[in-house]
Amino acid sequence: MARTRGDTTLKGRRAPPLVQEIENLPSSLDGWVTGNTTTFLEILGVLLCFMDVDPREWPENKTYQNTLATVECLRVVNDIADRGVALAEEYTDKLTSDNDRKQAVYQVVHWDRLERPMS
Repeated sequence: MARTRGDTTLKGRRAPPLVQEIENLPSSLDGWVTGNTTTFLEILGVLLCFMDVDPREWPENKTYQNTLATVECLRVVNDIADRGVALAEEYTDKLTSDNDRKQAVYQVVHWDRLERPMS
């Protein structure tokens, strides 16, 4: 049976994207820029007038330089990974206060995931 977008695996986990989905991702910048991009930049309070200028002129444009500096300062957060780390820390804290034992638990989980991926 072929999987479709949005299929989930056991325990409600989202299945990894299909190869076809990855191949269909935009290959150029204009494929990634949407109305949400403009809204995001407006929320940040940056001026968008540089977008009316030829992109080849952007490196010399002060507005573009200020926008670039603002965006480069943003911190990208992987909420799922952060939640996983917090859950693992909370769980091992309840098991033991010994750091060596905590590391042993993490190693067992690591090796189990290598043996049984996506289970």
